[in-house]
Amino acid sequence: MYKYYTISKNYIFRKILQKLHFLLIIAIPVSFLVITPSLNLFVNGLLLLGLIILLLNFYKTKKKTGHQQLDLIDWVIIGGTNLYISGFVFLSGRNHSPLFIILILPMILFSLEFGLLPGIISISFLTFFLILNLWQTSFALISVLSALIYLLVSVLILKIIYTQHKILARYHQKIKNMIFCDALTGLYNRQYLKTIILEAINKDQHFSLIMMDINYFKYYNDHWGHFRGDNLLKIFGRFLKSVIHGSGTVMRVSGDEFFIFVPNMSPENVNHLVKQIQEQIPAYPFPGEECFPQKGLSISFGIVSFPEQAAHLDELLDQADQELYKNKKQR
Repeated sequence: MYKYYTISKNYIFRKILQKLHFLLIIAIPVSFLVITPSLNLFVNGLLLLGLIILLLNFYKTKKKTGHQQLDLIDWVIIGGTNLYISGFVFLSGRNHSPLFIILILPMILFSLEFGLLPGIISISFLTFFLILNLWQTSFALISVLSALIYLLVSVLILKIIYTQHKILARYHQKIKNMIFCDALTGLYNRQYLKTIILEAINKDQHFSLIMMDINYFKYYNDHWGHFRGDNLLKIFGRFLKSVIHGSGTVMRVSGDEFFIFVPNMSPENVNHLVKQIQEQIPAYPFPGEECFPQKGLSISFGIVSFPEQAAHLDELLDQADQELYKNKKQR
């Protein structure tokens, strides 16, 4: 299911971008053909434009779409395209042409492709050249009105794109919750556990895993029923989150098994965190815990660290499981 989430996450953006790229490829050469004073200038401009579009289409396949971290080549593409189109229009001597509206196209393209910030940068380019045009025409009324219209249209388009980004972000979050969240407790689930472990391994980031379960949970279910058993799991999940105070991520992977992913913490501090959990359990009002053999809720746990104890996902999970059952046998 995670595979389908990854595919659907960018599907709408890609369809929009395909249409927009087609529009860009058709509209700009046609516009340039009209506004350029010579065929030679048109051919040279078309060659440079083709190079930019090919680079953009090639590089975008390596990037996720919308609201992402931009690197140097992204900024080169964004700045180069804006300078090229804007400069070409003004150097051609057709500053007053209605085709001046093509300056808005980079803003639309980059806002959809890379998020809102490049769109704002494109508007800045547009504003600069509009002011330059006004300066050259001594702020003639027709130039002022044209500039205001272009800027107004640009801001409205950017607002629409921003709204669509927000809608799609909420849509993506709903899909993410469906895939990565446990329906019962609202905590993250096994799929999310695997995802953050693999991400941390790829980044070579030190982390620890705390695996734990509730001792004699079957006693509780048999005594009170599964409905109250489910309620206990919810309460226990909230308890774990309250104890760790954001120092890790709590996940329920199955039944009464929970994991805590703790990044960048020394083994001593991880052990101290587990000790805090154990010390606070007796004082916490878990409903119906008197049915347990020890007349109160207790846990077993296992701790494993990357890369000291294991270096791969399956090894980490297996080692954590073994450590948990070692701890359980000591009781």
